[in-house]
Amino acid sequence: MLYSANIFARFCSGKLLPLADWGAAAVDKAMLENDQGPLWEPPKAEKPELSLPERIALVRELLAALDIVMGDISRTHFTGGLKEQSYDIVRRAAIIRQREGLTAILSLCDTGSAAFGVCLLRPAYEEMLWLEYLSKHSDVANELLHLMGQASIKEHMRVQMDYLKRDGMHAVGFTMKFAKLFIASAPAATAGIKAIGAKLGWRRESDKPSVAHIAQQVGRKDEYDYIYEATSRFVHFSPHELMRRAWGDHETMHISSDHFAKYWALFSLHWGLRIFLNSIRAVHDIFPDDSAKRESYDKITEIIQSGILPPVPIITEAELDWSYMKRKT
Repeated sequence: MLYSANIFARFCSGKLLPLADWGAAAVDKAMLENDQGPLWEPPKAEKPELSLPERIALVRELLAALDIVMGDISRTHFTGGLKEQSYDIVRRAAIIRQREGLTAILSLCDTGSAAFGVCLLRPAYEEMLWLEYLSKHSDVANELLHLMGQASIKEHMRVQMDYLKRDGMHAVGFTMKFAKLFIASAPAATAGIKAIGAKLGWRRESDKPSVAHIAQQVGRKDEYDYIYEATSRFVHFSPHELMRRAWGDHETMHISSDHFAKYWALFSLHWGLRIFLNSIRAVHDIFPDDSAKRESYDKITEIIQSGILPPVPIITEAELDWSYMKRKT
């Protein structure tokens, strides 16, 4: 399956993600370097730039190759109970949802609506962090996930009951008696989570660690801060994110998501793939034991982690009011 790795090498090449195409007229060179050397080299002048449709086509090729590598993970033997197989189910479901998310991002890119694709990155990134974290604590993963699932659904029931009241609950098929009995068993699940959390070093009496803590434990705190900042404006009210859509001159202004469509497409594709591949690596043992395929997705992950992909800026020079900045400096 070297075909798969070759596709990804093309995707990761400097010419495929030129910073100049992101709407930024210039990027600080220090931003493109780390302790191991430059993360990005300017494309050779003789190599033609790829258009966004060509890049999207390459991503589709890559995903098709990855589908072959991974095989069908949507079906598995259910030999025990949820408590015994929660970890396996959650891992498979996370990979499948992320794969579906990438398909959605590609469709949004095709229609010029890539801004909404960025909204899919935040849950995918948190899934990746948890998959990596649980791989380090697989001895308690089944029990922990089972208890977290129980606690979550009971909390959903409580919130639903508070909002819908008696008539509303009856309308959706629940009696108040059942709902109250169901919710009453929640403390047992919470107590079980706290007991496991104490062993794992969570904050005292915590029934769920912060995502920042999980990121710290898997060595991704700086990356998490970056992704959190980049995606927050897509899922919360953000004047900056809304005002990005307004472009013009001193006489007229046009407000549209089209102005940043290409930037959003590259951002969502870059991070969507990166998150997906890191998630694959975290759960590699669920895939068919085929040495040729294993070498392929290991190679793909190696490429994306090698420093070839540049950091995608979360703010660009083009959107700053440089005339104001120059007056201040």
